[in-house]
Amino acid sequence: MRVVDATGANWADVDHERGADQGPFAVTVHGDRDVWADIEDVHARWTARGRPEPERFGLAVESDGRQRVWLDSPSGPTWWSGPAVHARA
Repeated sequence: MRVVDATGANWADVDHERGADQGPFAVTVHGDRDVWADIEDVHARWTARGRPEPERFGLAVESDGRQRVWLDSPSGPTWWSGPAVHARA
């Protein structure tokens, strides 16, 4: 399995066999950013919060184009924030 970030410059290859749900699995990281560490961080936070269901999350796009994923309400905790995204003409 390959996980790639939005830039396409950073990715992680995970040596995972279909049907296998027990690790550890070998992970090879490419690029300047460790995208696998990002995934592990988000998984740890999700688990610590009691594994909230998907419908508890929402996405806000701020006036400057930054993205923010929130939990439970737009004024709730920020789960993830990302760079500004601008429409292409």
